[in-house]
Amino acid sequence: MLALVLIIAGPSCLAVRFAGMPWKVPLAGAGLWAISILLKHPLAVALSHIPGVREAHPRRAILQGLLSAAVELSVAAVYLHAWKGASLAEVLAFGGGAGSAEALYVLGRGILQRSRDPQREAAWARAAAVSLCVRYTVPLERFFALVGHAGSRGLVYVGLHASRPLGIVSWVVALALFSAVDAVATYGHLRGWDWNDPARCRRAHLFFSSSSVIEMATFCLVFRAGL
Repeated sequence: MLALVLIIAGPSCLAVRFAGMPWKVPLAGAGLWAISILLKHPLAVALSHIPGVREAHPRRAILQGLLSAAVELSVAAVYLHAWKGASLAEVLAFGGGAGSAEALYVLGRGILQRSRDPQREAAWARAAAVSLCVRYTVPLERFFALVGHAGSRGLVYVGLHASRPLGIVSWVVALALFSAVDAVATYGHLRGWDWNDPARCRRAHLFFSSSSVIEMATFCLVFRAGL
């Protein structure tokens, strides 16, 4: 709970307090993330009912990943297109707002969840006793998701305002990694992966975290080089 609260409030508070960022920057990132989720949900439902997609788990996961990347990054691009001359910190604060909003959503769902599964909780407790990955899987996931949100939206900003070669590379990296992360998560859900299995947890989060770090590192590099 404490870790999630820090992920939700920490980045924005640091940006406002120490970087002099106006609150509207992270709030814009959070608000646009919420709008993209509202737009994405009915499209994802429609996608799952397309003949030949519902039962084909790999195809459905890939299409779901592409849909998530296209909707979320396109909504962010509408705002970022008109925002010229932003600093590195401002773009990061905007993307961080999206990650914080998603973490708030996850926390809210957990608090408001009415039904509990004692068997599932017991299975988690047994795995958490021997695996730090399982024990802290939610804050780990939310932290690296925040990094990924900031990095991908930063790449979109560069893609919109940098010269063509660098801009195209930025768009490709953002769309590819965003899609890949969402596709793997969706595939695991469809296949019923046991996320409490320590080995599965380590492999999955290694992939998710690596993708997020690559997004962030690429953004910082291309931002300095192209803007």
